[in-house]
Amino acid sequence: MHTFRRHLNYANVTATLALVFAMSGGALAAHHYLINSTKQIKPSVLKALKGNTGKTGATGKEGASGKEGKEGLTGKEGKTGPAGSSVGYVHVKANGEVDAENSKNVTAANVTRSGAGVYCFHNLPFTVHAVAVAPDAFGPTDGILVNPSNGTFGCGEEGFQLRVRTTLAAKPTEAVDEPFYVFFE
Repeated sequence: MHTFRRHLNYANVTATLALVFAMSGGALAAHHYLINSTKQIKPSVLKALKGNTGKTGATGKEGASGKEGKEGLTGKEGKTGPAGSSVGYVHVKANGEVDAENSKNVTAANVTRSGAGVYCFHNLPFTVHAVAVAPDAFGPTDGILVNPSNGTFGCGEEGFQLRVRTTLAAKPTEAVDEPFYVFFE
């Protein structure tokens, strides 16, 4: 058998070096010319690549509501708040009756109806410092007149402290029976 003996000559060395440079130069070129950012592309080329904006797609439908969750637990009973500043209040019905469920420290004995739309408060079990009067949900909107104890007509009883007169806006000089609230401080 014939054995080949390799010889180190100029042609072999040149071929080997050419192969090594070709391989490393290609990798170097590939790394150097690899585009990994739009900053490396000329703006006019980028503009040509973008194209026109397409039409907007259809809007999706709203999904179905989920089922309602379970009711939460009842919370603990809160602390009793401080007493209010009103020393008394009363809900007077149109016929002059006192609504006891919606009254405090004022009873039927303290309120009399002396005529249409005229209600007298007397012998109240507290000192009156301030008064606020308001219509109830079915009462007059702007026709309530309050007079302090000065011998006002229609409330001549002894111990008289306050007169309330209710009217309607359409006829402010004519007293009309209307329900209302009085708050005393």
